[in-house]
Amino acid sequence: MLSLEQALAIRSPAAVAWSPDGGRLAIEVANPAGAEIMIHHLGSGETRRLAGNLQRPGYYVKESFDLRWTADGVRVVYSTGKEYYTLPVGGGDAGLLFSAGLLGDQLTLSPDLQHACFVHEGDLWVQPVAGGPPRQLTWNEEIGKPGPLLFSQWPEWSPDSTRIAYLSKMERGIKVVVASLAEGEVIRIAPDEDVYGLGAFTWSPDSRRLAISRLATDFTRKELWVADAASGEQVLLRRDCDPTWVNHNIEPSLEPAFSPDGERIAFVSNAGGWKHVQVIPTLGGETRQVTLGEHENDLVGWSPDGESVLILSNRAHLQHRLPYLVHVESGASVSLFDRSGICNTSQLGRGPQKLMTWSPDGKSLTLPFSGADQPFGLWLVEPSERSARRLFDAAVDLPPGEIAHLEPVTFPSADGTAIPGLLIASPTLDRSVRHPALTYHYGGWGQQAALGWSTGRKAAFFNYLASQGYVVLVTDCGGSEGYGEGLSKRLHLEGGGKQTEDLAAGARFLSSLPYVEPAAIAIFGHSYGAYLALQTMISQPGHFAAGILMAGVFDWRDMSRGYGTYVRVRFGLPDPRPVLIDERSPGRHVDRLQGAVLVAHGSADYNAPSTCSEKLVGELMKHDCDFEYISYPGEPHDWIKPEVERDFFRRAKRFLDARLQVGVGPAPAVPVS
Repeated sequence: MLSLEQALAIRSPAAVAWSPDGGRLAIEVANPAGAEIMIHHLGSGETRRLAGNLQRPGYYVKESFDLRWTADGVRVVYSTGKEYYTLPVGGGDAGLLFSAGLLGDQLTLSPDLQHACFVHEGDLWVQPVAGGPPRQLTWNEEIGKPGPLLFSQWPEWSPDSTRIAYLSKMERGIKVVVASLAEGEVIRIAPDEDVYGLGAFTWSPDSRRLAISRLATDFTRKELWVADAASGEQVLLRRDCDPTWVNHNIEPSLEPAFSPDGERIAFVSNAGGWKHVQVIPTLGGETRQVTLGEHENDLVGWSPDGESVLILSNRAHLQHRLPYLVHVESGASVSLFDRSGICNTSQLGRGPQKLMTWSPDGKSLTLPFSGADQPFGLWLVEPSERSARRLFDAAVDLPPGEIAHLEPVTFPSADGTAIPGLLIASPTLDRSVRHPALTYHYGGWGQQAALGWSTGRKAAFFNYLASQGYVVLVTDCGGSEGYGEGLSKRLHLEGGGKQTEDLAAGARFLSSLPYVEPAAIAIFGHSYGAYLALQTMISQPGHFAAGILMAGVFDWRDMSRGYGTYVRVRFGLPDPRPVLIDERSPGRHVDRLQGAVLVAHGSADYNAPSTCSEKLVGELMKHDCDFEYISYPGEPHDWIKPEVERDFFRRAKRFLDARLQVGVGPAPAVPVS
């Protein structure tokens, strides 16, 4: 069987970089314990390890993956989040290129490798890599960072290394600010109304313009603007409005990308109920929609020739996410990868750390992929040759036959709505006896039940549980994205209502399987998912024997802060619906809890403060409930230390074993439907 240590040791592709001549690829693979860098020679097909045991500090580790080559192709440059190092490709020790040390965070190196910028006490500083004192570029700014602005992006250099753009706070929302490296001039690009609480930006290839995506704080409006980086003058290109919400994922979702010549901008919009790619001239004009149909599409970028856009689409199956090249003028589409599975968008990153990257000659493309029976790997695709070969396999060091199998399923909720899910089980599962089961969900936004290992580090835990004889069901209850607005808007103004019916339906589905013990089903959720897990156990009693609640919110009055957007889109404004807020706050109703719960929270969680779990624990003790509680010192909303991840998964497994060990007998001789 797969051990927990083996499951946690699985490393996935984190960053790739083409050598200047296009003949080699630098590949960084990582897990929370560390990373290693490999060099792949395209001519010989040889891959060799260049360095290992690289530390990955910080919560937003995806932002610290920054892999590049020096212009002469002799060295590889990589980041730890606090430092940049260079590695000689021919062999030898790493050399420190630049260290932010105690100076600040959000360290970013310029494209020409000559300057580094970092944030110190809310302001932007820059320092030459070759040496010299740091220079302050802004004063009294509040630059967006991973804490207060959870989904903000780091300061980003212009392609020509002359300017730095970043997000900065306004009274209620945020603005984009551009700081000039040479003149020290600061241009503030603010919206006409201070109602846009979330934003993102993209530089044009010539560094002259920014495409800015903004989402209003009431979620009913999102806009795409193009701004002049030197003057700040901006032009509105697109506005989407919806009285319910334009999208309930709390990040700007227009995802703009400039064409290679900078004359057009591709973006995504779900104005028609499904997410589709559209193209508009940079300075305004007629919009052309290049994808159509009842499926979802994510924009990766443009092809090097500027004639097509590279997208990820679930047109073949709503739980797939596969790459296509779509010609902008004709709409003709070409599939790049003839397999079933996903290229997970969360693996794409921004800037130089993208995993889907074209070769310098535009003929080859790197591709992260996961299928029903394998964790993420990295592939090399040559569209013109219709060929693909694997460069890295995350499962190569795992015992043969111990990668869990993923199977797409659907089941009806109480009102007949078809709920999609993903069944995870060992390929060697003994189906002649009943087994314990675990359901997992999120329900806030996004797609969890995709046909590949798309649930982040929890995938390692689920694979481990499957190897130990558990059956795992990942459920995309109402509120989940990827299936059109019919499912996502099921969450609107009734969070914790129909969603709990969907999760209870998942338990009934598991109970119908002849190899699952109906009395031994647990539920697991993280963040909003932890809230839903407890709310389901209380409002839908009898379905779950136990629950795991990781970093959750359990009383919405504690999080309202004037009833911000996150609460409002789920429950409505406070005055008309105060009873609903109380009813859907499970921490107020633990007297109705049936089953045991494991509560876990990090003490440094800025997204859902640890006081949320502490208050719940007080109520659990008051009502003499069966529970366990663990607080992890210094951990944020997700676990970042490998020892914490290991401890939590061990505790969770012990908790499940203890609470779900009921009598097991032969399964009835009923075929699995």
